[in-house]
Amino acid sequence: MQLIRKNIDLILIIIAGFVLRISIAVTHSYTNDELSAINRLRYDNFSDLIDQGVKLGDMHPAGVQVFEKIWSSVFGTSEFALRLPFVLFGTASICMIFLLGLKWFNRQTGIYAAIFLSFLFFPVLQSELARPYSPGLLIALLTAWFYHKVLFCEVKKMSNSLLLGLCFAAGMYTHYFLFLQLIFIGISGLIFLRKDNYKLYILAAFTGVVLYLPHLGITLHHLNVGGLGWLGKQDSTFLFSYIFDVLNNSWLILIVIFAGALISVFFVRTSYEKSNRYYWICLGWFFEFI
Repeated sequence: MQLIRKNIDLILIIIAGFVLRISIAVTHSYTNDELSAINRLRYDNFSDLIDQGVKLGDMHPAGVQVFEKIWSSVFGTSEFALRLPFVLFGTASICMIFLLGLKWFNRQTGIYAAIFLSFLFFPVLQSELARPYSPGLLIALLTAWFYHKVLFCEVKKMSNSLLLGLCFAAGMYTHYFLFLQLIFIGISGLIFLRKDNYKLYILAAFTGVVLYLPHLGITLHHLNVGGLGWLGKQDSTFLFSYIFDVLNNSWLILIVIFAGALISVFFVRTSYEKSNRYYWICLGWFFEFI
């Protein structure tokens, strides 16, 4: 009970984030992107699902398609039934981003991050679609969590190493953009290798690679047919347009966040010198991803 009282703000944020996501999920019909995935659930056996529904019929890794096949075989393909787990993935991400903010900086940072993730339109929309985006976000945050556990925690556990490897593999099975992001995250971890963590980090990387090997043939096929050819070239305003769109196209939100960042850098940062490396990690991951 005391734990609930101490975290009532976080609980309310998570509830608000869930309500926003589930309310949108049940008020509009499937998008064409979702219908495409549902159409590829018609195959009766796993071999056809992989060959026809993933390898030839799609340009995404097999993870979400296989998950939707298993889930829909039990709960059906109504909008509520099929979108519910993706709403839950998106809601769980609110909790995870709070935990990362708390661990890397302070509780206030975690709360602010959770608030923005809970109500910004871009993550809300992507969290209610039955597509790879909300599980991809959750996996990315879990990867960051176990990345911290393996590299920076004083107590070293093999279980954290194996879970980091599992996150690497899960991300690679979820979306190819996330695949690239996790490669960068993995490379960035080499900077922080020490005598007490390098074996566990190598074990995590090895685990991820081994778990992904069954999918390698599909990935090579997708690369050979040019699966990303539909992407257009970005212009010089892309970075600002992307950030502005993520922030609900709101000048007010943009100014508030920018002002908060300046205050943090020039007036607050000296109180969190031990968190300096996390500033650079977050900046590096952000700019690499976009």
